[in-house]
Amino acid sequence: MRSLSRTRAFQALRERQRARLSRKPEKVPTKGWVNRLQFAFFSGVMGLLLGGLFDFITSLIRTFTQPDGDGQFIWFLAYVFTGLGALVGFCFGPRAGELYAQIFALDDHGSSTATSELIRLIAKTLLVAALIWCVLLIFT
Repeated sequence: MRSLSRTRAFQALRERQRARLSRKPEKVPTKGWVNRLQFAFFSGVMGLLLGGLFDFITSLIRTFTQPDGDGQFIWFLAYVFTGLGALVGFCFGPRAGELYAQIFALDDHGSSTATSELIRLIAKTLLVAALIWCVLLIFT
C-alpha cells in the first residue's frame, strides 16, 4: 500500500514538472505595471554593474598604458547600459535577463522567436559598441 502511494506521488510530481517545463516564458503574462517596473529596475541595476565594470576596466587599462595622462574616470557605459537595461526590462519583462546572457553567448541554444532575435541583436550591438568605445577611450 505504501509503495502504491509513493508511486502515485512520484507520478503526480512528474506531471507537475512536465506541465511547468512546457510553459514558455513568453506565455506567462506579466501582472501589470508594478512587475514591469520591477523588471526594469533589476535589469537597470544589472546594466549598471556591467557598464561600470566595462568603464572601470577601461580606465584601469588607460592608466597603465598612459601613466602621464590626466587620470579622468569617465562613466559613460554605466549610464548607457543602465538606461538600455531599464528600457529592455520594461518592454520585455521576464525575458530581460536574456539580454545580459546573450551579450557574451557565442551561439544560440534556445528557440528562435522574434523577441529572442531582437534581444540577441540588441545584445550583440551593445557589445560591439562597448568594445569600440573602450578602444577609442584607451587610445585617445
